[in-house]
Amino acid sequence: MELVAFITLLSITFLTSFTKKTISKKASFFSFCILFLWMVVVRYSGFDSDIISYAISMQWLSSSFYYIKEPLYWLGSAYIYNYITHSVELTLLVYDALCILLIIQACKNFKLPVFFVFLYYSCFPSFLGYENVLRQFIASCFVVYALSVLYVMKPKIKRLFLLTILPFLTHNVTILFAPIIFFRKKAIWIISLLFIFILMYFFASQKSASFSDGRNLTFIYVVFLSGVAFYLYLANFKDFATFLLIASIVLFAMFPDGRFERFAMLLIQASSPFICLGMRIFKRKVFIKMATFFLLSIPVLLFSSTYNFLLDTLQ
Repeated sequence: MELVAFITLLSITFLTSFTKKTISKKASFFSFCILFLWMVVVRYSGFDSDIISYAISMQWLSSSFYYIKEPLYWLGSAYIYNYITHSVELTLLVYDALCILLIIQACKNFKLPVFFVFLYYSCFPSFLGYENVLRQFIASCFVVYALSVLYVMKPKIKRLFLLTILPFLTHNVTILFAPIIFFRKKAIWIISLLFIFILMYFFASQKSASFSDGRNLTFIYVVFLSGVAFYLYLANFKDFATFLLIASIVLFAMFPDGRFERFAMLLIQASSPFICLGMRIFKRKVFIKMATFFLLSIPVLLFSSTYNFLLDTLQ
């Protein structure tokens, strides 16, 4: 069932690559319904890997520092489960609905076609997120939304702080994006980013090593992200391209093992709207959309670390 549903999602993503207009109200409603139905299938197909831990943890309110430092999910899910839904699946779907709305609103802010919304949910970093590392996926949606707000306006300090703190309180490693969200001057955010790397080492030291099926893909991620940075530089997103290149190289130097995969996933997700925006420099935009789709979404079916989520149900 889940495999069939995902292939349907891939088909819709492919078909929307032919759309050119900015996402409309009807397209927003359509995409929300489709993606929410997809997440219903995911949640009621059994719990895989780390989602089992999420399901167990939400059944009590813990005062442990591990949970308190990321309260937006840990304490929030426990509250929703114990006082509102009394259902693991429904609790997860509350967060799923929030994430879908954030990505749709980000799509509107970036003035992108609906293709971006479906690409975001079918690409392999997001798939691994909502199937396995849920907190990181939720945090990535907050980051993409924050970047979209910066794209359309210059928020005041209070709103900038809110845009920075929400992803951080969901998953602490998103502090990586705080400099480029909060500071406008390039020199300041680069200097602050270097300081952030020191904190990143502390936060990442508690994370598990890898998602892959025994293969070390870190170098491939570095090459891919460097290529994306070059592409974004050509598309005139020079600040984000600089940020992406610095973050990729420094984090790879700090975490040459499988832990870098987690950061790479987050960086790819944050880059995805700019990748779509950058397509405007090409004459054959549909061809570039298809190439992006095959590069980011089809790998879900090619690697066992992702494909098995569509087949196996762990109880």
